[in-house]
Amino acid sequence: YYPFSGGSSAVHFLAQRGELDLFFLSGIQIDRDANVNLHVLGDYQAPSRRLAGAYGSAMLYYMARRVILFRTEHSRRSLVERVDFVTSPGTSPDSVHRPGGPSLLITPKAVLGWHTDGWTCRSIHPGSDVQDIRDNTGFALALSPPPPITPAPSAQELAVLRGRVRTKLARSYPDFFAQHVLPG
Repeated sequence: YYPFSGGSSAVHFLAQRGELDLFFLSGIQIDRDANVNLHVLGDYQAPSRRLAGAYGSAMLYYMARRVILFRTEHSRRSLVERVDFVTSPGTSPDSVHRPGGPSLLITPKAVLGWHTDGWTCRSIHPGSDVQDIRDNTGFALALSPPPPITPAPSAQELAVLRGRVRTKLARSYPDFFAQHVLPG
């Protein structure tokens, strides 16, 4: 679903005007400082893998009022101490204009909340536990007191996701939806 006409630059202009309330961003790696890597794995000059790149995500990460990071994998290879390359910085100096920044990181195992001193586990999805989260996260993570279990979506939330949201997004991301979002 892409509500803009006139090409993909429209979302960038929206952000530059300060009108982008929420932006979802993912990357091949996300680190303890909320930095996102969309460029290379390994050394930049001789990477083990070169990726598609950012297409403006660094600017959108800076300009959106709130950013929710996500990964479809929760492992030490994707949630790392330091990303191999900083495509989109998670934080910036006080002298840099930044209306918002990271707020959450959602994975198949947990919901993490961002604070300037790092990530805190806000909730753990059913089927995971504190040890599982600790073992599969490549950076220090506040897990005390033990986080609650992530609540299941309500019937109304599921109806919206399986109805309007699925219909609109499935057109733009059919492969992603078939593999990861509300299969069947």
